[in-house]
Amino acid sequence: VVLGPAPKPTLDVPDCLSAHLSNAVACLSSRTDAVNAAGVRAERQAVLGAGGSYLDITPWLCTQQSCAVMVGNLLAYRDDNHLSTTFTRWVSPVLGSALQETIRTVPGPPVASGSGSPGGSGGSGGSGGSGGPGGPSASTHTP
Repeated sequence: VVLGPAPKPTLDVPDCLSAHLSNAVACLSSRTDAVNAAGVRAERQAVLGAGGSYLDITPWLCTQQSCAVMVGNLLAYRDDNHLSTTFTRWVSPVLGSALQETIRTVPGPPVASGSGSPGGSGGSGGSGGSGGPGGPSASTHTP
């Protein structure tokens, strides 16, 4: 499974937020500028063509128009391109659920008749109510 790249803000996030303490929306980047859509498409095609799976994380940080530097009251980036520890911990249940779903949909090697499925989708199951891959959404990016 390959995780797609995080959108790259067009500015240094801490600098922008410190200059706009009461208006984090001033630090939004347009999705067109923050996401290399052609690069994401090419990466996805290469991964899928090689038999892998691809998980795009863009919806966790961007709406159709813009990409947030804060999601809810969480700082999403610690600089101009690294996600903050707080945000990644917060989004980790959604990432886990999305990875499980992605792995579940990957065709595995053929299983001998009557031997069952060693990995399968068994186990404790459940998604924890995080909403799956669409879980956190940048549409909640108001500070």
